[in-house]
Amino acid sequence: ILTDVLLTFKENLRGEMDSQIPQIFIKLGLEEDSLKLTKSAFYFRRIEGMKALTNLAPENAKVIIPNFLNDSHITVRTEAQVSYVRLYPENPFEFLKTLTKPFPRWTQLSSFYIFRLHQVPVPAFVDYLDSEIPTVRNFSLRMIIFFQQLENASAIYKLLDSPLEMTRFLSIRAINDLRLYEGKPIIKNMYQSETGNNKLEIIKAIKNIGNDEDFDFLESIIRSDSISLKIEACRSLYYVNNEGQERLNFLNQNSNLKIGQFLTHVTDPRN
Repeated sequence: ILTDVLLTFKENLRGEMDSQIPQIFIKLGLEEDSLKLTKSAFYFRRIEGMKALTNLAPENAKVIIPNFLNDSHITVRTEAQVSYVRLYPENPFEFLKTLTKPFPRWTQLSSFYIFRLHQVPVPAFVDYLDSEIPTVRNFSLRMIIFFQQLENASAIYKLLDSPLEMTRFLSIRAINDLRLYEGKPIIKNMYQSETGNNKLEIIKAIKNIGNDEDFDFLESIIRSDSISLKIEACRSLYYVNNEGQERLNFLNQNSNLKIGQFLTHVTDPRN
């Protein structure tokens, strides 16, 4: 009960009192109790111990948290990984190099929340792209996109060869969002062998990094692919430049293509 009260105070109080709460925690011997909890057979007790130490005795927490990063229980792992971000602001995601188990989306979101909440310096996420764990690579790609880490282009191109659809999808999105023009020929060559979602992402990328050289590529999609791909190709062709709009209007004159409704859709400001 005392530990819960002190955690509540630590979360809500600021100033001089905030700095005194950890001292009270230690003087009352609650630190030892929390250390014992981290050795409990019950996972929720281990979590209680880690949470208390992370917030009220961070130096001791640094000693025990690494032991739980690959714990067999996913909730314990999540707590340890989120705590690591809080305890090691100089290298908040270094634990990703030591993971042997997946890094699930909920843990990613929780870690990112703590990372942003405490305004931790942004690391170079390219350091984790060579992880053997797909969820770590995908998380790193999302962070590279979010923080616009343009210096990671060559590492992103390598992941376009990944056997995993989501990794390729995020790599294509990174090329689009980071405006990596050198990646355009690569993703165009990938198009025919890609899944539907990834084909859509490639077409979206052309809208932002394309030019006149891509008109034939987009037109071939408009003439032969599925409706959703045709609509996206029309959108990309329309927004590449003014010449693209002229090309699309010319194609619209071909009654066999029946793209009038597509053109109306992509030019509607509500879409």
